[in-house]
Amino acid sequence: MDKKEKRFARECALQMSYGYQMSNNNDIFKKIKLGYDKFENSSEIKDYAIRLSKKCLENNDNLDKLIISKSSNWDISRIAVIDRLIIRLALTEMIYFEEIPPKVSIVEAVEISKEYSTDDSAGFINGILDSIYKKSALTL
Repeated sequence: MDKKEKRFARECALQMSYGYQMSNNNDIFKKIKLGYDKFENSSEIKDYAIRLSKKCLENNDNLDKLIISKSSNWDISRIAVIDRLIIRLALTEMIYFEEIPPKVSIVEAVEISKEYSTDDSAGFINGILDSIYKKSALTL
């Protein structure tokens, strides 16, 4: 998968995760399947988007603990849903996808936030992810 396709897969994962988050439905596999059917692209893109979404959703609690540890002035519920999802997805790549360099995940999260969130989100997301990366660099 090239860089452009990987970005698109991340955006698909974000959209699927957002749909899941907003539906309040606990059937993760049903939601991921609906997301899979929505995107008509290569199976490699679909597979990556689904794998990323599933792993992120399966580890929400642990990911949120990391986010909370670096956002001391913010209650996690006050972080915009889209920003929280972008951070979770980037952390998922950083922790569970060893083939992706953590710095690539951070840069991609920042770029995706510029497309899907507010002007201030990119700096906030970069700060949280960079702080977690620096603290955990030896274990990521």
